[in-house]
Parts: sequence; C-alpha cells; structure tokens
Amino acid sequence: MSDLLRACNTIEGGPQANIQQKMDACWHRPGFDLKTDAWVIVTTAGQFVGYASVWQQEPGRIDSMVHVHPAFRGRGIGTLLLRLVELRARKFASDALAGMRVVLCHVVSVSNEGAKQLLEREGYTLVTYFWRVAVDTSITAADPDRDESLFEFEVAVDSRNTSGAPRLSGRIDRYIARQYATYERRLRAGDEACEDGAQLNMQSALIEDMQSVL
Repeated sequence: MSDLLRACNTIEGGPQANIQQKMDACWHRPGFDLKTDAWVIVTTAGQFVGYASVWQQEPGRIDSMVHVHPAFRGRGIGTLLLRLVELRARKFASDALAGMRVVLCHVVSVSNEGAKQLLEREGYTLVTYFWRVAVDTSITAADPDRDESLFEFEVAVDSRNTSGAPRLSGRIDRYIARQYATYERRLRAGDEACEDGAQLNMQSALIEDMQSVL
C-alpha cells in the first residue's frame, strides 16, 4: 500500500515520509471500519494499483480519498473506486439526522487534471481551493528531502477569485507549499432549520477545539 501512495505522491508532488503512519491514523478514525469503508485494487501479480476510503468527517459532511497508480490510470479504476465510495457514503447519508443536508467531499491536487475531470463527470462541483503548507521545524535541514520534522497547516483560497493566485509547488527554503482543490457532491438536500442547528454545533465544536489549544 505504501508503494502505491508513494507513486501517486511522486507524480503529484506530495510528501513521501510517514505514509504508513498517516494511513494507520486514517484507519483508526472513530467509527471507521476497514472492512466496509475501504477498498483496494490488486493485480494478479499482487501489486496494489488502487485504493479508496470514505469516512464521516462531521455531521452532514462525508470525506473520501481515491488513489490510482499512475501507470494504471485511464483504465476505469478511479471511476470504479469513486462509485464504491459514493454507495457507502449514501448509507452514511441515510443515517444522518432528518432534514440535514449531506455532502460527499473529495480533495485532489490541482496538478491532477485527470482526477478533476473524473470528479466533474461524476457530478462533483468545485467548492474551494486551499494551500497545504509544511514548515520545517528542525534547527538544521541536513536532508532537504526529509518530511519528519514538518509542521503542516492549511490556508483557504477564495475559489471565486483564483486568477491571480500563484501556483507554487515543491520546497522553497524551509517550507513546502502545495495547492489542492475540494470537490463536493450533494447526497441529500436539507431544510434550513436543521442546517442552522448543525452550523451552530460545528461552531461550538470549533470554539472548544481552539480553547483546548490556547
């Protein structure tokens, strides 16, 4: 599995370090079931060429990821995995509170044109761009390819006004900046009262998280 993700990250300029640890963290999310919420595509030779997973990020929002090995793209693997993700996501949506709007979200690198085209064909809509910035916190950067000592954070970009936004990629001095796009597919419309309540709950949770950090 790590080899598959490294191959994808190499062509898209993603980080190479701690891949397995990050996947382990994904698989240990609360409520995540590896038997029903993840899929792999394996060749007859035993090579992992496709992976997808889906999880409940917050009330009304379901997140997903799909990875296809660069050498096996354009064969329908991404389409198959994306549709498996949606089938499972619709089960999550059916369990949501009555009247709550439910969306399925997917994040892709802006450099992955094939993934963006696939999402749009499958009915997803671009909702926002953001930068994922990793800052090297080590005192000395002896190895410029190390990612273990990086502190990561995200910066939102107004998707309505991106014409002048630079598209930086790669390592610059002591930080790495990569741009991503968030796509969204609505699985269920919601009523206004329920959405307002969900928004208040999300804001309260955010305030609690901030207070725990400060």
